[in-house]
Amino acid sequence: MMQGKFHTTCEGLAVHGPSMGLMYLASPLTHADPLVRFSRQYQARRHTKWLIKKGVNVFSPIAYTAAIGLNDLPFDWNYWGRMCLEQVAAAQAVLVLMIPGWDTSVGVTAEIAHARKLRKPVWYLQPLE
Repeated sequence: MMQGKFHTTCEGLAVHGPSMGLMYLASPLTHADPLVRFSRQYQARRHTKWLIKKGVNVFSPIAYTAAIGLNDLPFDWNYWGRMCLEQVAAAQAVLVLMIPGWDTSVGVTAEIAHARKLRKPVWYLQPLE
């Protein structure tokens, strides 16, 4: 697998993504303000849905856990980290959704580091307008 950074838009990924196997969508969640968490969940769901509609095989732990109502569980990396890293290992590549907070997120940082350790591509995805 290739390693490194690749910046793209959602539209650019949709052109190439369907033939690339499973993609893991990394995005931030944890925040003290519940409205920020809600906004981050919304963005993860919105982008996951858009990518799926374009034929990209994408998994977003935030989108899927929000969709099945796990909001009564902890929101921190200590709780979710092991599961997320196992999902990164199963994916062909990691897509980093560059919404506010992505660059300071403990979870996103760990997911990027794990992908690089496993020599998986890490692509940085500009959010939809």
